[in-house]
Amino acid sequence: MPDTHRAGPGPQPMDDTFIASAHVRLRDLLSVEARCGSAAAVDRATRLYGSLIRIPAATVPEPLSRDFSAVLGELAEIAGWFLFQTDQQPAAAWFNARALGHLEWAGHRHLELLTLQNMAMQAQHLRRPSSALTFIRQARRRGRLTPRLQALFLARAAQVLAQQRRIGCALRAHHRARSLYLDGVGDLDPPWIGWIDDQQMAVFEAMTHDELGHHERAAAVFAGTLEAGSDRLTSGSFSRSAYLFSSLVRLRDWRAVEEIIGPLHRQAQRSAPDVTTGLLRRSTRRLLQARVRPSLHESARHLSTLLAPHSPSKGCA
Repeated sequence: MPDTHRAGPGPQPMDDTFIASAHVRLRDLLSVEARCGSAAAVDRATRLYGSLIRIPAATVPEPLSRDFSAVLGELAEIAGWFLFQTDQQPAAAWFNARALGHLEWAGHRHLELLTLQNMAMQAQHLRRPSSALTFIRQARRRGRLTPRLQALFLARAAQVLAQQRRIGCALRAHHRARSLYLDGVGDLDPPWIGWIDDQQMAVFEAMTHDELGHHERAAAVFAGTLEAGSDRLTSGSFSRSAYLFSSLVRLRDWRAVEEIIGPLHRQAQRSAPDVTTGLLRRSTRRLLQARVRPSLHESARHLSTLLAPHSPSKGCA
């Protein structure tokens, strides 16, 4: 980004061009992440946030203060997402909290909701269901949620309730989420809501069943999402494969595990360490402790090597 606000003998106030160029940088970060994964973009995002947050408040004209706060909030939300994906959880939590503060002040409600969803997701991932439910309640208390947004937060709540072993509540929450999802996307929905599609709702369902110990049902749904997917080399496909693998290991369905472990080798070779590889490492350890055929045990040992935290990051063309 051109350092236009610092041109001349001393700090100069930023202008609309500076705000526009900042948005271009945000889009560039998301483009890098889409092509190469979060590991390729996370350092750029945190450095950019560090440079922008150091801009003296006196150089920000009052008419642009909310716009600049919105830029900081969106950048912090993006950085928090990248950090979550690369399994840097304390830093992700810090950026999420900063994002929420910036966005609340800027009045950027749609990204506030996205940040709260990310915070709930992280708390769920860290197995802190009470915290996750607090973030979900904060989002729902903001009111006027569209059916699709309600579906998202209810589907997230279903998984958290399942972690708490509240079986009936979890299943009712997911059923309600599914009903609201079928209402479709409306004009009032935020642009980012597009990632909540049929496959994502199926993933929510499978994860809820997995948390409840219904591993056979979870495995069937995860397998269905992979069959429906058009590209088996995406990060989303890798994640769904990892969850399917985890369910199958818990089921001790060794024949099905043998079928999926080969593709997982290939996907792991293309992927930098992230939350998905963390899940796979845990499932692979469980597999290595089981009494299985020597060939499957050797495949598990190879997968464990590919997933080792010290493995070099994969490049991106």
